[in-house]
Amino acid sequence: NLEPDVVYAEPNYISRVEGVPNDQFYKHQWHYPYINLPAAWDITTGNANTVIAVIDTGAKYAHPDLGARLITGDCYDFITDPQISLDGGGPDPNAEDVGDDPDKLKSTFHGSHVAGTIGASSNNDIGLAGVNWSSGLMILRALGAGGGTDYDISQAILYAAGLPNATLKSPSKRANVINMSLSSDGDSATERDAISKALGAGVCIVAAAGNQNSSAPRYPAAYPGVIAVGSIDLSGARAPYSNYGSHISVVAPGGNSATDSNDDGYVDGVLSIGWNEDTDKPAYVFKQGTSMAAPHVAGVVSLLLGKKPGMPPAEIKQVLEKTALDIGDPGKDDEYGYGLVDPVKALKEVTSVSSQPKLIVSTLSLDFGSTETEMTVTISNGGGGDLGKPTVTITGASWLKAQFSAGSNSVLIVRVERTGLATGQYTGKVKLASNGGSAEITVVMKVGTPGASGLPGEILVLALDPRTLEGVGTIDSSPGAEQVTDKNQDGILEFQFPPIFAGFYFVAAGNDPNGNRIICEANEYCGFYPVLSQWSEVRIQPIENTGGVDFVLEKPTTAASASLLEELRLKTGQSGFAIGRETLSAIELQRVFRQKLHEAGR
Repeated sequence: NLEPDVVYAEPNYISRVEGVPNDQFYKHQWHYPYINLPAAWDITTGNANTVIAVIDTGAKYAHPDLGARLITGDCYDFITDPQISLDGGGPDPNAEDVGDDPDKLKSTFHGSHVAGTIGASSNNDIGLAGVNWSSGLMILRALGAGGGTDYDISQAILYAAGLPNATLKSPSKRANVINMSLSSDGDSATERDAISKALGAGVCIVAAAGNQNSSAPRYPAAYPGVIAVGSIDLSGARAPYSNYGSHISVVAPGGNSATDSNDDGYVDGVLSIGWNEDTDKPAYVFKQGTSMAAPHVAGVVSLLLGKKPGMPPAEIKQVLEKTALDIGDPGKDDEYGYGLVDPVKALKEVTSVSSQPKLIVSTLSLDFGSTETEMTVTISNGGGGDLGKPTVTITGASWLKAQFSAGSNSVLIVRVERTGLATGQYTGKVKLASNGGSAEITVVMKVGTPGASGLPGEILVLALDPRTLEGVGTIDSSPGAEQVTDKNQDGILEFQFPPIFAGFYFVAAGNDPNGNRIICEANEYCGFYPVLSQWSEVRIQPIENTGGVDFVLEKPTTAASASLLEELRLKTGQSGFAIGRETLSAIELQRVFRQKLHEAGR
């Protein structure tokens, strides 16, 4: 400085808020500032070691705002029916979304939109931003034309969690959180079991509440342990389509495409990744729904896990509910659950070290099924100080016992006793109280469940010609037959057919209480591979044994399975399935199947 009247000179630097991305269309993503995400991004934009699974319609790998975020080697297509997948094949390691409209006119590319909200490539000067800027996306395709089946969805859940599944494959690294922007009114034993196993493996599950403007539970959102997400619009009110009810955990922006409340010239939907089916080019589109709300929460969960890896699903759920912005009636309510998800408060909750004790349980739900008798729950102190030994109280269940293992304050042993109980499903509660708060564990247990030995009558297993549904082979559990046996006395029946011609068959089973050698009659237990509401053919190979044909017997109480069997009975004039009887043609049978599919939570 050579000027006598100037003390000093320096550049006038421009400062910017670090948490605001520079993506071209971010200014139209009102739903991110709405939950204060820019302040959360000042804390973290994600951790590259976290994996987020998206079970949906697949994704468009070529989209410039998505492709780089995909863990392509771990993505997978689980759709077993080519008429649903529309890609000409069955399960394979390509989760590309080929569209869900057979006419290629109105495909939703739903999975790309959901994945974009969770983790679009962000702060890259193009397109838009995602909630998480760093973590990898595992795309699992289980929805196609008309939706997806319980079986396909369940296999995707197991795969994401790194658990045994029908593909006999596993990802290089299991998912930390699964987003399920889909729903059905059916409480599926297959899906419930897969979710219970995934939660037990430490995988957090976030699901859309559904778009029926109803308090009736939808699944998987209503399963124990799942974070059920409802939707609000730009006004802060429950979106007019959003489901509600006691199972709702939190709400997040899902938009309302019928309004433009902020006068920006665009509808108040959620802006994310899309695809133009006419030009086959990348696009960005507004959508509305709880399907759009759920990925906001899944993205926030991934941010939490990036700051505190290894948090069990129950703790994550507790943190989100505790830190949510209370809207609606004070406290938890059916409209908004615990309130609007608050990523900043949630992040501060998991990164702060409290001097006060904090009760953490490894799970808030236990599903014993029909055979398990003992499970354990791990208790830990998420804060400081002395947690003490929690007191244990059982409510609503004389068949339920819980106590800490000898000399331990951290391992709770939970047992069930089925003796003397009638067939059915039972629910009880284990309540824990401590110096660091309380927790309630929901326990579900079944008696006389599908697949258990001791059902009235013998168990018959049939191989059915898929063209005619004529039984071409049958085996039973009658004494001396040794074809259907409970070798391990665990309620799991094993079966083996004598040699039959190689080919494709439906495999069915059921009990025969009236001894007429006909299965799946009214009020009888029935099962088809892989699930009662959606059959798949089994290929019998010449010479080789065919394994893995596992399924359950159940009373067809779900709408899909009951209506399917009733429709078959009405068409054939028969009460069930037996040897040597012709019924539906293959064309009629496929039409029936296609009517019994899950709908996607759009």
